[in-house]
Amino acid sequence: MHTIFKRSVLLGSTALVGALAAFATAPAQAQMYTTGPGTYLSVEGRYLWGVGDKAKNYFYDYAGGTSSYNFDPYDTSKSAADKGFGGKVMLGYRFGNNWDVGLGVGGGWLKGKDSTFSYNESRREVEVDALVAAPNALTDHIKTTLNYVAVDFEAGYNMPIGGMSNFRVFGGVRFAYLSQKAKGSVDHALFGSTYFDYSGQRKTTFTGVGPRIGANAVLAIGSSGFNVFGGASGALLIGRYKDQRKFDFLGTNGSDGDYSYNDRSKTKIIPNVEGEIGVGYNFGGSTKVGLQIGYRGEAFFGAATKGHVIGPYDKEPSKGDYLIHGPFARLTVAFGAPAPMPAAVPPPAPAAMAAKSFIVFFDFDRSN
Repeated sequence: MHTIFKRSVLLGSTALVGALAAFATAPAQAQMYTTGPGTYLSVEGRYLWGVGDKAKNYFYDYAGGTSSYNFDPYDTSKSAADKGFGGKVMLGYRFGNNWDVGLGVGGGWLKGKDSTFSYNESRREVEVDALVAAPNALTDHIKTTLNYVAVDFEAGYNMPIGGMSNFRVFGGVRFAYLSQKAKGSVDHALFGSTYFDYSGQRKTTFTGVGPRIGANAVLAIGSSGFNVFGGASGALLIGRYKDQRKFDFLGTNGSDGDYSYNDRSKTKIIPNVEGEIGVGYNFGGSTKVGLQIGYRGEAFFGAATKGHVIGPYDKEPSKGDYLIHGPFARLTVAFGAPAPMPAAVPPPAPAAMAAKSFIVFFDFDRSN
């Protein structure tokens, strides 16, 4: 009985160790970027719409007076970087204990259409009590581009919630660089005889780094391989914000000038949030492959400007935001999964001791 008990305990312990080893190295549940342990890669393409503040031209019109001119300012052309393409590539490793680490690089390239504005009017200017018809014409255009890049290092923990569903929380560090450029020009005809030709550029940049946290989840649809997913994250980016503009003009009356302004250059904290939702499909097999299609959006608050390219000759403290959104498609591949640990092999049971027989020889007619 004692021997049977010892063998039962030994076999039970061996089975428990094998089960734990199998659980630790079993294919993990699907997640945002990987569908199993080992190295993973995701490649994502995006179509982007920008809903940011528009760059503008700004001009001083002339209103009549008896002895001098009054300046009547108004906005002319406006342009925002409203369409473009982007993407993200992420490479990482998921461990058998449900932790993962990854490095991602993403960004976008957007531009606005060349916006043109034409303005014509006839004003009556009062000069020495005489009414004189004064035609005033203006033509200008402006074009805006926005380029940005974000680099993420993150570590996440996955919590399987049954089947192929998974909930993941993560944290890390984000580096971001945003650069918006707006170029414009103004051709202004005053009183039909004096012309001013303006041209200029405004450049607004932000370079920052800061902590980032988030969560995402995948909910499997039965055992079909399809799933729905979603995620959200937020970051606080600390860095340098610069808003600079320069423009020049040349007039037929011999006037000319060059202007350069550093409207703002300061250290700022920029909140950055993003989110996504969509549907996916995991193909399975020895190399886990997944396809995800969805919609996403992100915002950088306070990283833009509402200022003018050509306009007031003083500082403009206005600030603006970037909101970028659009559809995306993501292909994920997980490969090189670690080989499962070999199950512990129980030591062989000790062989039963064989019975021994002895033959005793006595001397003839002796007891020894």
